[in-house]
Amino acid sequence: MRAQSEAHGNVRLESWQAEIDKAGDVDQLLWTMRRYLAAWPAEALALLPGDLAARGLPDRESISLRAYLASCAELALTGEEPGYTPLREMALTMGAAAARLRALDAYRSVAHIGTRNVGTVIPAGPAGRLQAEVKP
Repeated sequence: MRAQSEAHGNVRLESWQAEIDKAGDVDQLLWTMRRYLAAWPAEALALLPGDLAARGLPDRESISLRAYLASCAELALTGEEPGYTPLREMALTMGAAAARLRALDAYRSVAHIGTRNVGTVIPAGPAGRLQAEVKP
């Protein structure tokens, strides 16, 4: 399984996490995830089930949908199947992108609410989480 993991190293979450976390808006996140999908070798994509093998990512909803589908497919496997490692990387990376999408949406919501009881809101933090200082 190690050789299989090394063969797909450029699509591992650890290779993309920083770029996902740095996305400052949905367009940047979509651009990053489209580059991520383009980085997949054809032979690795061929190991993925159904729609997960598609390179297209038409809109923001596709990020969450692909994360969900990849996670469901990963959980249905035991970890010994030939396609497990690339599927796991797809699930982890798209899951991280879906979490970043939620953080961006939350940041936008907080920005529209105003600053009542919120000090500095920083959109990019560890694993794409919002960081905020709460005013007393």
